Amino acid sequence: MTPGSVQLPMTNTEFLPPMQSIGPVRISQERVDRHPAYAELLRTTTATGCCPVWITDPDLLRPPADPSAAIARIDGFDPAALLARGWTPNCPLCGCRDPFGDVFPGLAPPGDAPEHAIDQAATAELLHIGHLAVVGVDRPADVITAIDWSGPCNIRADLAELSAVLRSWEDRFGAFVVRIDRSTLWLSVAAPPGTTQHAREVAAEHFAFCRDVDWEDPRPLRGYASGLVEGHTWRFWWD
Repeated sequence: MTPGSVQLPMTNTEFLPPMQSIGPVRISQERVDRHPAYAELLRTTTATGCCPVWITDPDLLRPPADPSAAIARIDGFDPAALLARGWTPNCPLCGCRDPFGDVFPGLAPPGDAPEHAIDQAATAELLHIGHLAVVGVDRPADVITAIDWSGPCNIRADLAELSAVLRSWEDRFGAFVVRIDRSTLWLSVAAPPGTTQHAREVAAEHFAFCRDVDWEDPRPLRGYASGLVEGHTWRFWWD
């Protein structure tokens, strides 16, 4: 299937709410919080190339007619290099990046059993809020690129770069994009860090990925990391 196109499997169409097309994306006409079709579509995404996602506002959808070229760029990016570039130096006064200082520490090791990611995301009902959309990609990480999401526009982010990092998190932590708000991404995480040190390494990636995660509520990396231990939801917000 061509990336970006949506040809819903016949076995799924009867379970879907009334849908409308916005470019190559199908989205429910009304808000349908916690609709059962999400879980079924997610479990067949790899095979069908139809990825479900919850979108709180249909006005966020301004996808190009053919997002294939944008999606094809994702493979060309190295997540470790992207995050190293996004790392900001430590502050000598507050030590906000301690224990890592001025140099990005590299990618954190994977969590345990990320293969359960689909079940975790399918049952994360607190994230199943908004309009149910179906995007023509074969993994959730690529959705923001396929729909040309405007959330991080204040920093002029290259969405393909963000998707490259999201793919890496899918592989290492079973972290799936489940919900997209106007300026916020919500991820369900099947294999979060289980120790303080591991959580700090993951927190370094979060700070490098989305600087507003830190600036929204200024705090040392150590404090932010404490909330990641065994946490099954990651939230990224751009001002």
